[in-house]
Amino acid sequence: MQISIREYTDSDYRALSSMSDDVWSTKIACIAAGLRNYDGKIERCYLAEKNGIIVGFIYGHVLPNRLLFPELLYVLPEYRNKGIATKLLDEFEKTSGCTTSLIFYNKALHDFYFKRDYCHGENLEVAMKLIPCNQEEQS
Repeated sequence: MQISIREYTDSDYRALSSMSDDVWSTKIACIAAGLRNYDGKIERCYLAEKNGIIVGFIYGHVLPNRLLFPELLYVLPEYRNKGIATKLLDEFEKTSGCTTSLIFYNKALHDFYFKRDYCHGENLEVAMKLIPCNQEEQS
C-alpha cells in the first residue's frame, strides 16, 4: 500500500473536516476549523494520503521550549493496523525539532505508544518520550 505523508495546507480543510463519521467526527471538524489560518509554526498537522484521499492525520503543537505535544492521531478504520499511525507519528517527531514529546492518550492505545518508546506507568494516561534524533541536533 503506497501511503504518502505531507503537511496540511489550507486546501485540505474540506476533506479533513468531513473525513470521519465515527465518534471522532466532531473533534476532527473542530480541529479542521481551527486550522483555517494554519501557519505551521506552533500548530502542526500532517496528513496520510492514498491515491489523493486523506486516510489519516496527526495534529498537535510544537512549543517554543522544544516540547512536542501530539493532540490527535487518527486513521480511518479500514486503514488501521497498516503502519500509517506509526508513519504519521514518526514524521511529526522528526520534523518538530523538539527534544521531548508528551502525550495524553486513550488507554486502549497503551501498547501502540509503548512499542514506540513512550514511558508510562500502569495506571497513567500520560506518556513522555525523549526524541533522540532531535537531541543529537542540539549538541
